[in-house]
Amino acid sequence: MINKVLHCIYIGDKYSCNETNIKKFEVNTVLTLLCEPLALERRISGIDYKFVYMLDLESQNVFTSNILHKSIEFLQKCYKTNQSILIHCESGISRSSTIVTAFLMKQNNWSCQHSLEFLREKHSISRYYSMRN
Repeated sequence: MINKVLHCIYIGDKYSCNETNIKKFEVNTVLTLLCEPLALERRISGIDYKFVYMLDLESQNVFTSNILHKSIEFLQKCYKTNQSILIHCESGISRSSTIVTAFLMKQNNWSCQHSLEFLREKHSISRYYSMRN
């Protein structure tokens, strides 16, 4: 399932990253947030792929390894140049929602709560996800 967050920002799970969806949503770039990159045989010619190693564990520190900074910087570049980007992880719940929420906070100068509420309106699966204090 893919959901549109902003005019060129989409969020989904690993199954959403297929040729049908890529064409339907006119995606130019895919940001994969997993333990391994998307398999070469699943990649589509002409699409830019970026991989960020990210575990789906509470102990995953997104600050020390620059995961958050690198991902937000990449999203901002795509957003500023109107490149449609699909951000996905395994289930489309925690990793992708974390990065998109952080991007919304930085891009719009929103609070974490406001960013998460905005994302929940756009991405139904995010309703099950909550940031811990």
